[in-house]
Amino acid sequence: MIGEKDCWGQGYATEAIGGLTEYAFNVIGLNRIGAGAYASNIGSYRAFEKAGYHVEGKLLSYWKSDGGYEDEILVGIVRDQH
Repeated sequence: MIGEKDCWGQGYATEAIGGLTEYAFNVIGLNRIGAGAYASNIGSYRAFEKAGYHVEGKLLSYWKSDGGYEDEILVGIVRDQH
């Protein structure tokens, strides 16, 4: 989620992720949802964890960033965990 810094840490991302997760499972009928975040963006993948997602893995040197590479944290949730 991208937003103004003064909105960070207020739970808005967790709330949005929760709403989208409910919609995906209950309206669309998905069985599994996966997402990823830069490893350095701790707040992003923590928001997913607060919404019930689990860290499933890490992709090493996945993103090109500022002349180097950055890992990606993979998160996911399945319907019966929800």
